[in-house]
Amino acid sequence: MLAVCSATLPDTHPDLQAARHNLANTKFDLGDLPGALALRERVLAVRSATLPDTHPDLQAARGSLANTKFALGDLPGALALLEQVLGVCSTMLPDTHPDMQIVRLSLANAKRSLGDLQGALALEEQVLALCSATLPDTHPDLQTARGNLAATKFALGDLRGALALQEQALALRSATLPDTHPDLQGARHNLALTKFALGDLRGALALQEQVLALRSATLPDTHPDLQASRSNLALTNYALGDLAAAAQLHREGVSGAVGRLSAQIASLRDIVEVAKAAAGPLSHIASLLDLGPALSAEVAAALRIDGLYLLEATRSAPVHLSRLRQRIRTQHPEASARLLPQLGLANRRLEEAVGLLKDGRLDPDGKRVSREDAILEAINSKERLEREWLALIPPDARTSPDAATLAKALAPGEVAISFCTYTRWTNDRDKPWVSTSQSRYGAFVLTSSGEVSWHSLAPSAEVDALVADIRQLITASRPASVIASRLSDLRKLLLDPVLAAIPSGTRSLVLSLTDGMHLLPLDDIPLAPGKLLGDAFSVRSVWSLRALLEAPGAPSAEPAALVVGCPDYDAKSAGLSPKPAEAVAPVARADARAVDATKEKDHRSVLNVFTPLIHTKRE
Repeated sequence: MLAVCSATLPDTHPDLQAARHNLANTKFDLGDLPGALALRERVLAVRSATLPDTHPDLQAARGSLANTKFALGDLPGALALLEQVLGVCSTMLPDTHPDMQIVRLSLANAKRSLGDLQGALALEEQVLALCSATLPDTHPDLQTARGNLAATKFALGDLRGALALQEQALALRSATLPDTHPDLQGARHNLALTKFALGDLRGALALQEQVLALRSATLPDTHPDLQASRSNLALTNYALGDLAAAAQLHREGVSGAVGRLSAQIASLRDIVEVAKAAAGPLSHIASLLDLGPALSAEVAAALRIDGLYLLEATRSAPVHLSRLRQRIRTQHPEASARLLPQLGLANRRLEEAVGLLKDGRLDPDGKRVSREDAILEAINSKERLEREWLALIPPDARTSPDAATLAKALAPGEVAISFCTYTRWTNDRDKPWVSTSQSRYGAFVLTSSGEVSWHSLAPSAEVDALVADIRQLITASRPASVIASRLSDLRKLLLDPVLAAIPSGTRSLVLSLTDGMHLLPLDDIPLAPGKLLGDAFSVRSVWSLRALLEAPGAPSAEPAALVVGCPDYDAKSAGLSPKPAEAVAPVARADARAVDATKEKDHRSVLNVFTPLIHTKRE
């Protein structure tokens, strides 16, 4: 639609703006926020130049762009637009108009996110007062206004004020909605959080158990809302001292998180998002393990195994998915040639369906298809093709290897160590509903016998500062003795606790690293005077412990070389870079239309156009 409108209409035509707006909505709903941002910025620019400042379409453009900026984290940009919209609407609409309340709530949300809680409070109190005067007490918009005001009161520490609003909202939703309605579960969930913060752990527990029971009966095991219910109930059990119940819920959460990874194996973007979400369950497991003797030996052993399973499943998922796709293309070229274009078409049809107006579209027979039915049809088509695609993957390749499988892949005398960062949550002894957090480094150690141990190592701030210091010393070519001294400090933080726990006779270390550890010369870490880590052990760094299951690559029959280099982006070229005849197109190239031929040498020296690699494949 946009392509046709762009080719046939002037850039300022209203229909072209509508096409851009609809496509932006589709991109926003599908998670392509930068794409939505570009379109909405263009629509606002055109409408600002062609419409009076009070035109409703101009306010809609500002509001849509504000929502996109908010979603992308540009809170000041969103705030400025929403303030502008509210200022204009205030001069044109009555104070009780529903659109005024929508703008106020959006602006309050932006203010709350920016820390202006008093500003948000004033707007939300105004909205609640106006909605209370114009809507029946059971109206959903009135419950939304109460919920938003309760959230701000909660953030301000007015827990009693938040509690009263949430109890009222829950009572009204309970009277008007079926017991399984998502909005009713959300109201229970929010009230439970406030009761927890007030120290009413038993009251929070009752609500959370009810929410978990209903969501368990209505949602698949991998649904994020079900995962959140388990996590919240686990935290309440933890605060009540029921560590076994908390551990069991976190273990169920691991199963759901890894299950989501397997279910999303056809989408790299979804894999990355699910992997990020798994950081929460991992931190809760590690926090429980940090309690040490407070956990039973059986529970602690199960948590260590599950923790390593979750860490390596999330760490390996993106790379594993890319390799699976390449494997399918190689082993099933005909099916791939058929399915991949169909999957692309299904994605486009889903985008088109999401971008439809409420009244939908006409099918080839002239029958009206609603927007909801079009979306459902597109989703079903896409899921059918993804299932067919997944059927080409052997079942064992879809699942993540557990600790026992990885242990069998270890050679005699070999130990695997998986480092991670996590958030340690610690509850106050006198007020267990109050907790503090600290980011830390930790490590799981896996031996060939299948035994898994956990080690909390050091605060992240201390380690990260030390890594940055070491990197600076190396870059500045400081004396080796100075660098070695700092590497010894790092060893005390990250390696000494781990090396003390490995079996005697260990000769080889397989390391799955995290964060800044990738930037360090691990082999050169001193263990003792005149002895380095690389002297005492054969050290191998892997992208994930899943690499233990990979067969070693066959040696090439032809001579081959691996050349590693890095361009100096600050250097200025003395002249034109030579261009070998067999080279592919340059990595960066000036637009010939924009460069004066007499000044090409100077232009290239500014752009730093580098010689392309010879015989490289472009994809």
